[in-house]
Amino acid sequence: MEHPLLNTLHVFISSVEQDKAYLAQLQTHLSPLERKGVITLWSYNTIGVGTDRATAIKQAISSAELVILLVSVDFLASSNYYNDYPLLEARAAQGIKIIPVFVRPCYLADTSLLRFQAISRSETPVSSMSNAKQERIWQQIVDFVHTQARQKHSQGYQTLMSPPEAIDTNSRSTVMNKEDEDLSLSPDAREELIKALMSAFPRLADLDMLVSLKLDENLEAIAGQQNLEQAAFSLVNWARKTGNVRALVQGACAQNSGNASLKAFARRYM
Repeated sequence: MEHPLLNTLHVFISSVEQDKAYLAQLQTHLSPLERKGVITLWSYNTIGVGTDRATAIKQAISSAELVILLVSVDFLASSNYYNDYPLLEARAAQGIKIIPVFVRPCYLADTSLLRFQAISRSETPVSSMSNAKQERIWQQIVDFVHTQARQKHSQGYQTLMSPPEAIDTNSRSTVMNKEDEDLSLSPDAREELIKALMSAFPRLADLDMLVSLKLDENLEAIAGQQNLEQAAFSLVNWARKTGNVRALVQGACAQNSGNASLKAFARRYM
């Protein structure tokens, strides 16, 4: 029998003492996954008394498969950031996902954090949100972590470390203009894409996370307050008008690489 830890996603949360309230909220939201053995959580408050701090942190970062950064002005001014970031950069180069969560306002122009896809926007940090919106951010993180854990469990560790499998380009449909950068979809193809998105992302929170992580956009700004089907319809129309259909499909396939409907759509039209 396979040892359960082989299927456990190792999550490293980097934060500072001044943001312990945000760390506690995130840990609370992730605790059901931890109790079930879906993930293991490591943060600075995990270090035991008498443990060499630098060694413990280095080991935790080296074994992490997903890193969450709770970013604030104190985080950027801390020794945690300056000492640990080179290690995190090296792990990012190896393919692990690094997810910044901007919890308080801070100056980011001289950092490279913006190159990572964030859950929350730097201009609207968690501290500026209502309680309801903060809960939504934490739930988006939980959903993302759970998705990564499911991928590791069903497809193995290599899924997290390698880019999504190449899409077969030998079978291209006439709905795509080969000379165009973006895809030009017929009404039937648009309907198929909407259904594929609803299949792969069955909740508005899932679709919202896709738009945030893969397109760096805000679903509510695109679709307003709508149900899932209406939001998917608005998202596809927005992608057509802005030339982002290809980016939407590629992002969706990367976010949920095991969905059969998305795979079938990509094979047919890309």
